[in-house]
Amino acid sequence: MKNNSTKRLRLFTRPNTTLTLSPSEQDMLVTEEYGDLVDLESGCWAAVLGHSKYTLKEAIKDLKYPVHTHQFFDCSHFDQLVQLLTDSANLPVSYCATFLTSGTEAVSLCVMLSELLTGRHKCLSLTISYLGAACGLRMPRDPVKWTDFNPTDCLYCPREKSCEDCIKFQSFDFSAYASFVLEPGNSRGLLLFPPQKLIRFIAVRIKTAGGMLIMNEVTTGIGRTGKFFGYQHYEEFCEANLCPDFIAMGKNLGNGYPISGVLVRSSHQPELEDSGFRYVQSHSDDPLGTMVALKTLTAIAEQNLVAEAEIKGELLKMHLKDSPYIKEVRGKGLMIGIILQPYINAEIVYEKLLKEGFFTGFSENYNLIRIYAPLSTSKDTLIKFCHTFIRILKEQEKSE
Repeated sequence: MKNNSTKRLRLFTRPNTTLTLSPSEQDMLVTEEYGDLVDLESGCWAAVLGHSKYTLKEAIKDLKYPVHTHQFFDCSHFDQLVQLLTDSANLPVSYCATFLTSGTEAVSLCVMLSELLTGRHKCLSLTISYLGAACGLRMPRDPVKWTDFNPTDCLYCPREKSCEDCIKFQSFDFSAYASFVLEPGNSRGLLLFPPQKLIRFIAVRIKTAGGMLIMNEVTTGIGRTGKFFGYQHYEEFCEANLCPDFIAMGKNLGNGYPISGVLVRSSHQPELEDSGFRYVQSHSDDPLGTMVALKTLTAIAEQNLVAEAEIKGELLKMHLKDSPYIKEVRGKGLMIGIILQPYINAEIVYEKLLKEGFFTGFSENYNLIRIYAPLSTSKDTLIKFCHTFIRILKEQEKSE
């Protein structure tokens, strides 16, 4: 395989194709090998408005403060950003926030804060939940600090009874957990939304036992699933009594710019600030990062892109659902996984899509093509992709 950059340390698996970026101001990827590519992965799932650089340019133009300051300084648009987040998500309770630089860091801080508030040092999550790349969050997680419940049998559970009666939970001591950490829907790229009944049961038991609810919205947040936050597909979390204690956000907050964030229920703010706990990093609440996020969220709101994402997701499903070459179409909004029939090879399809001008994600292990398109992607572009995709599947079947 050709390697255009011998100095780049690649700690990830890559396909046999080489992709070399060319300079461009376009709202797409331009490569030496394939020319213009429509990016249906939103960069690394974060460029929710595509690649036009508009929000970054506008943020720099309108920034009246230094790019970077010491954490002792406040600036006016910080409160504007927190208010815009809570209004855009229609959150039923008040939240405060801090802004960081990566999704992993945001999730890690949520876990630390839940441990601080509860005095407990073990957390509950699901085996299908990706929480971050840091050693304390990545799989396999330390069983001393984590219980990872396997929900596979629950996905298609026919039982009418409550999860309370399920043998899987007979040995659970919910009072041992500082928090329940949920990644709603991405599921490590499997695009599985755990059943409503299961998630409500765990959340209620955790809260009743004095634990906290953490929503990992690093991938699913800022409109990706057709709701502002992915957890809002679970209606019970939209009620004040079960609203998350912490919401972790990733770089989709700034359209790929390195800003992440943590929303914290304001009711926890006095205890956290008086606890003596200190957490500062060099880019905490930076003026430029928060301005980029403000511009990104404003553009999403003005173009009604969250509601549009839901419509566009249904459009994709409508054009793909009846193909005999597709086993299943999963996901919500513009977070779609297309599971191919066993006789269709996902990597070959991925390579042929590149030649047709589309960049997608794929998984050999799960034989799927992944669509995490920018919310701004036009309906015409998505329809063109569907037609091209179905044609490629037909051609591959004939060549087998």
